[in-house]
This record gives sequence, C-alpha cells and structure tokens, in this order.
Amino acid sequence: MASRKPADPKESVVEKPAKPKKPPEKANDAQSIARRIADIAEEKLATDIVILNLSGASALTDYFVICSADSSPQIRAIVDAVDTELSKEGIVPLGVEGKEGDVWVLADYNDVILNIFKTDARAFYHLEQLWGDAPVVPRRPKAAAVRRPRKITAAESTA
Repeated sequence: MASRKPADPKESVVEKPAKPKKPPEKANDAQSIARRIADIAEEKLATDIVILNLSGASALTDYFVICSADSSPQIRAIVDAVDTELSKEGIVPLGVEGKEGDVWVLADYNDVILNIFKTDARAFYHLEQLWGDAPVVPRRPKAAAVRRPRKITAAESTA
C-alpha cells in the first residue's frame, strides 16, 4: 500500500461557501394568475373582462378580475373552468361564494379575486366605479389569426 503524504497546510484548499441562489421568478405571480383567469373566462365567452390592480388600494387582494355572463349556467361554467384549469397548476381557491345563486359569483384566489356577474346585475354593483382609482391592467393581446391573402379576380385587377 502506498502511503500518502500529509497535506501541507499552506497548500490546503479552502472551499468557498456557495453563493446563495436567487429564487426563480415565480411563474404564478398574481398578475399572471389574473391574466390567466381572464383568458379562461374569455374561452367560456365571458364579456366585458376587466383586470383591476388593487395592490396599492386594498389589503384584501392585489387584483380583481371582473367579467359578465348572460346566464346562470354560463356563470357556473366560467367559475368551474377557472377552477379546473388553475387546479391543474396547483392553484386552488380559498373560497367560492354565490355559486348556487344566479347573479354574482366570487372566487377568492388570495392575491386575485374573480367576480363574475350576470350582465344586467353588473351595473347595479358597479365594482369598477367603486375601485375607480385602481389602474386597469392591460390584457395580453391574443395572437392574430393567420390570414391568407385574398385572391384578386380579373375584374378587380382591371379596375
């Protein structure tokens, strides 16, 4: 067996402590969740979708997503679709109120609250006016549909 020489203390390697890693950017930040909720509501044909930034105005939540639906079944379809899709991402509501009613459903996702109103009831509650100082968050534009160039007929080309 070969013997090893004791390490020279002058030549010893001192391991530096690893730099603390920055936490990764949260994919599920409140604004992204609000936009995701708005997109899901739009897929279920919700109308007049508005995202309000309440982070500077309320201790309750950071964002309101407000939308309208024409019927009680549509309200339930929207809230169910949001719940189903966000649950797949590990995001579950703290509570849902009014689901059995037919005018207004509120789903509380902590930093984001979804408000779905029956179209005729939305004006009565006027949440946008109540939180009038809150800035409206622009929604990401959907990708434009690819359009093929229109064929020009012989009659149009000579005109």
